[in-house]
Amino acid sequence: MLRQGQTPVFDFPLYLSEGANGRILKFDRDGQRTVLVGGLSNPLGIATDRANNLYVVEEGNNRLLKVDAASGAYSVFAAGLDSPSVVAVDSFGEVFVVQHGSARNVLRISNDGSTKVITSFTSPYLPTSLAFGVEDLMVVGVDNTGSASDYIQWVKSGTQANINTPTNISTDATGRIYVSENTVSNSRIYRFHQRGESGATVVAEGLSAPSGIAVDPVGNIYAVEQGNARVVLIDIEGNLWEWATGVIDPQYLAFTQY
Repeated sequence: MLRQGQTPVFDFPLYLSEGANGRILKFDRDGQRTVLVGGLSNPLGIATDRANNLYVVEEGNNRLLKVDAASGAYSVFAAGLDSPSVVAVDSFGEVFVVQHGSARNVLRISNDGSTKVITSFTSPYLPTSLAFGVEDLMVVGVDNTGSASDYIQWVKSGTQANINTPTNISTDATGRIYVSENTVSNSRIYRFHQRGESGATVVAEGLSAPSGIAVDPVGNIYAVEQGNARVVLIDIEGNLWEWATGVIDPQYLAFTQY
């Protein structure tokens, strides 16, 4: 039987990691920001759970932090990781981290500190991104460092979809999967369905080095443009709006999980 939790809802506040600046910013619906955490060493991937915790990959120290999203106080959730990059939380609150060092795997980390490798890859394949869809379907972005044949993979079914350099993945409650692509020729966001039968739809293009993406309950996409040091909003009709500027080395986004 498929292990299944309640599909979460993601909404404001919205969190953003600033890698070289060592901060986590917290945005309200109007785009007003506060610094939730500072002084970190290259924070990258971020994810939330229903208990108002924020998980932050601190790549510079090879560890995962657990942050109280109300106060900003944090503790070390896991240390000694192998070049961690992104993190995701399933509907049961279990935490998963991508390690893109020599391990090249997705690691589940339990509250008691125990770990389990969920899926792994061998060279030249390198996991780059991770998200959970409806019914906790795990989707992993994979970079083929030896060629351009990169892809995203539905882990349980083995279904794959080709996409060049998948930098981040986000999902919504309807089963849609959003993937940012960052190459010299294509800087786009694609939409798939987790059943995989409808192919890819380009929902935004002409972006400048897109990385982190997050989707609100009505289908608006918030995307980091690293090349323009900003966050843009892409509405359901495909219109692009500047939403937050003046961010320093922006990396990843995460909405609050309800």
